[in-house]
Amino acid sequence: MQWFITFTNRVGGLVFAWLGPMCLIAGMAAIAGGAYALWQSANPRSPWFARKWAPACVMMFGFMLVGLTNLLNLTGATLGTTGSYGVGMSSYEQVNIGAWANMTPAQAFVAVLGSFWLFWAATGAAICFRGVMAAIGVAKGTRRHGWGVPVVLFVSGSLVARIDQVAASLVNLLPTGS
Repeated sequence: MQWFITFTNRVGGLVFAWLGPMCLIAGMAAIAGGAYALWQSANPRSPWFARKWAPACVMMFGFMLVGLTNLLNLTGATLGTTGSYGVGMSSYEQVNIGAWANMTPAQAFVAVLGSFWLFWAATGAAICFRGVMAAIGVAKGTRRHGWGVPVVLFVSGSLVARIDQVAASLVNLLPTGS
C-alpha cells in the first residue's frame, strides 16, 4: 500500500511540475491576445467591435492563470480550509499505515484521503486550470456552453484540491450512532 501512496503522490508532483509552466504560458498568451483584441476592438470590421467587454475579460482570466497559486490560496481561505499552494509542491510526508487499524471507519476514510493529499491537490488545481481555460473560451466566443461550466469546474476543482479537509468536515456532520 505504501508504494501506491508514494506513486500517486509522485504523479501529483509531476502534475504540479507540468501545471506551473502551463499556467504561465496560457496566462501570458491570454494577456497578449486580450491586449491585441482590445486594440482590434476599435476597428468596426473586427469581431471584437461588438463585444468590447471580451478582451478585458480575457486579459483578466490571463492574470488569474499567471497567479493561479494565489487564486487557489484565496479560494481555500474562502472555503475555510488550511494549507497553501506553492510553485514547487512535490514533497509529502511518509504515511503510518498501521495507525489506520485503530481508527473508526470514518476516521480511517479521512486518513486514507489525507495520505493522498498531493495527488488530490494536483488534480484539483488541474481542474481549476481547466475551468479558467473554459472561461477564456466563453469570453472569446469559441465555446458554445455558457458561464456555468467554468464556474462548476472551478468550484469542484477547489473542493477536490482540499478533499481531505472537506471529507473531514462532512464526516463530522454524520451521526455518531450512539
